[in-house]
Amino acid sequence: MKILKLVLLLAFSTLCQAFTVYKSVDEHGNIIFSDKPHSNTKSTVKIELNDSFKAEVKPSQHQLDSLAQENKATHERLAKEQRLLANIELKVKQDSAALQVAQQAMQQAYINWQEVVKGLQRGGSDYQQKRALSLKHVYEQAKEDYIKAQQDLAKSLSERTSLR
Repeated sequence: MKILKLVLLLAFSTLCQAFTVYKSVDEHGNIIFSDKPHSNTKSTVKIELNDSFKAEVKPSQHQLDSLAQENKATHERLAKEQRLLANIELKVKQDSAALQVAQQAMQQAYINWQEVVKGLQRGGSDYQQKRALSLKHVYEQAKEDYIKAQQDLAKSLSERTSLR
C-alpha cells in the first residue's frame, strides 16, 4: 500500500510541475510544437505551462522589436496623416474665404456696371460708354475669379473627403 501511495504521489507530482513548450512556424507556415526551439523557422514563441496548466506566452525579443517597429511606423503614419488633414482643413478655410471675397467683388462689379448702364439709357457720353465697357470687363474678370475660387474650394473639399 505504501508503494502504491508513493507511485501515485510521484505520478501526481510530475503532472503538476511546470514545463516549457516552444511553438515555431517554419518557412512553409507549418506550426511545430516541441520541448526545444527549432532552428530555421520564421518565428518561435516560448510557452510556459505551469502547474495549473494555464499557458503563459512570452514573445521573443525579435517579436517585441518587430511590434515596436510596427507601432512606431503606425504612429509616424498617423502623425503624417494628421498634419496632412490639418493642412487640407486650413486650405478649405482659405478657399472658403477666397470664395466669399470673389463673390463680393463680382457682386460689386456687377452693381457698378449696371449703374453706368442705367445712366447710358438716359443718354450718356462717350466717356460713360467707355466706362461701361471697362466695368463690364471688370465684372467678367471678377466672375472668372469667382468660378476659379469655386473650383479651388471643390478640389480642397474633395481632398478632405478622400482622407477621411
